[in-house]
Amino acid sequence: MSPMRTLTIALSLLTLTACGSSPPASTAKKPAAAASGGGLAEPRLAPRPFTAEQIREAMPAGTEIRYRLEQPGKPAIIVHSVVTAADEATMTMVTRMLGEDGSVVSEDPAQTHRWDDLVKHADFPAENTQQSRGKVEVPAGTYETIDYVVTETVDGAKKVSTFRFATELPGPPVLLTVEQGGAVVQRMTLLSRN
Repeated sequence: MSPMRTLTIALSLLTLTACGSSPPASTAKKPAAAASGGGLAEPRLAPRPFTAEQIREAMPAGTEIRYRLEQPGKPAIIVHSVVTAADEATMTMVTRMLGEDGSVVSEDPAQTHRWDDLVKHADFPAENTQQSRGKVEVPAGTYETIDYVVTETVDGAKKVSTFRFATELPGPPVLLTVEQGGAVVQRMTLLSRN
């Protein structure tokens, strides 16, 4: 996966993953009936760690989030995102990638998303996902977490993505780690959130 594709996915997660509490297991999608035209059934999904309402309440206009994105062999990038507008249906976010010295590496144009569309980005296939509770310390603080570990095979290698959501800080994961072939290929760590 290219660095920009990885970064795009990581940035999408910033706006997609808020959790104030673990929803009941009944929120997992059930397999859909196959379409009459021979379509495939939808896979069963793990319970989402958030709802559209939780995301909306947790990320009002003015929310500012900073992450450190690390990939082997590349300089670390500071991902700085700001929610510039939010209403009942949508939110708008601007994201800049900064060098560790504060210089602007790149800036994405403002993007507007519907809250009810954003939650779909946290759809993890149930058969590949383990959910548990834990505790993690990151520069932004120490948090009780709901953790999702998603295991898949990519280009013949085992890929394990771990999303750690702070139960006391509704919003994006406080830590995202991706391992492929037994090595860490990406780490995104919460530095601050105001």
